Amino acid sequence: MNRKILKTLKKMRHTVHVLSRNRMNMLVLRDGGRVLGLYASNSDENFFWVNSRVFNDPGAIWKEKWPNPGGDRCWLSPVCNIQLHRKSCNLKYRIPWRVDPGLCHVERWRDGAVRLCNVGKIFMRRGGKYDTFALERYLSWTENPLRHENWTGKLSYAGYSQRINLESLSCIENMLSPWSILQLPIGGEIVIPVYGGSSTVRHVLGMKNTDSLKFGDGKIQIKTDGKEDFLLSIPPQMSTGRIGYLRQDGREWTLVVRNFNVNPSDEYLNCFSRMSKKPGYAVQSRIVSEGDLSHVELHHHVPATSSQVIHDTSQTWCFRGNEESILRAAACLTGYEPFPSCGRLRKAVANEDR
Repeated sequence: MNRKILKTLKKMRHTVHVLSRNRMNMLVLRDGGRVLGLYASNSDENFFWVNSRVFNDPGAIWKEKWPNPGGDRCWLSPVCNIQLHRKSCNLKYRIPWRVDPGLCHVERWRDGAVRLCNVGKIFMRRGGKYDTFALERYLSWTENPLRHENWTGKLSYAGYSQRINLESLSCIENMLSPWSILQLPIGGEIVIPVYGGSSTVRHVLGMKNTDSLKFGDGKIQIKTDGKEDFLLSIPPQMSTGRIGYLRQDGREWTLVVRNFNVNPSDEYLNCFSRMSKKPGYAVQSRIVSEGDLSHVELHHHVPATSSQVIHDTSQTWCFRGNEESILRAAACLTGYEPFPSCGRLRKAVANEDR
């Protein structure tokens, strides 16, 4: 585990919890309730993206209107209901501080698990009233999904399970849903297994160079180079419940896969103001291109239900190893196939929601 992050954050008086099992390590930051680091056995290399300013100017991060140290976080959606605020005649995107960083309580358990709880009150644009929410996350170690394969000996692994409970304490009708966001280093390939073809994509934020997109049989692949911002959204009826990311990291390769539940029969709330009357999304992938702050985000949303408590369970599986082993693991878990060195890529991106 890279102890430089630990020392820097503790020096800034931020509470950090280290969870360990079988020489795997997980770094949990109380501010924002984030999983800031995940490390395979005997490794100093973090699978997740961490804001470089944590090392260079850590005090400046928490002075910003929205501090983003990196890692894995859980937000609330929909954007159009709680994160868009009217200023004069324009709508402005703003993350309520009650959502992030919020006031998170961390409780460690003897079995190596941890409970994160954030309780807050936020204004709901739809309905024009406040709602008090309680967001609980339970993190525990999870087994390697490829442990029974006889070719995985050269792969190192770390993974955890996340269970979420979101309770609306002051509204009879649920107008909130959990939104999980995993931040990873730039420079790899996103893989989204899907049902259907390229028409499943809703191109929300601009991508001018569609040569970085590949639509294959049952999957979408996106090369990330950090040169432009974009966001792709997948509706629930097309999502298989997985999204992955693989990347060359020096001589080694890494693979990160998130496995989650999808129920197209339920209502997904996440949308933007211009699309507020359209169905929400289950999966989104985003590239943030901001110099040294460039990174990749894997999103999955949870549908709202009639119950006042919404539940979700997901797993995050991370692997490190040589190219052959990582590509084979990616094929098993996401259906990944390498980009062709030549040939025409399909550019049929649905832009009706731009």
